[in-house]
Amino acid sequence: ASTVPIMLTGGISRRAVLEDVLAAGIDIAGMATALALVPDFPAKLQRGESIPPAKVVTPNWPNRAIASLATMGVVKWNMGKHSRGARIRWQIWPVFALILELFLNWKRVRTFTRVRQKTE
Repeated sequence: ASTVPIMLTGGISRRAVLEDVLAAGIDIAGMATALALVPDFPAKLQRGESIPPAKVVTPNWPNRAIASLATMGVVKWNMGKHSRGARIRWQIWPVFALILELFLNWKRVRTFTRVRQKTE
């Protein structure tokens, strides 16, 4: 038994799964993908509304690691839109999300490198 709260994340996008996770004694359930696709997911759960499973279409690419990065890019893009209060009118393509993530990460590394060089 641990005194540290235990969190489970990944694949929780339906009420039944969430209830099973909490019934198993897990303290915190992460639902980023569900929130990215259905921003009012928790409110719908509380109201007892039926919620269709929130799924990102995962690319069927031979390299599963790159396919997972693309899927995470889709989720991050949706979360960014929601954080700015924008409505999602269309789903971003996984390949575009992957390219966007790679570009944004490249910019972050470049900014970090410049700041680090100025402080040395």
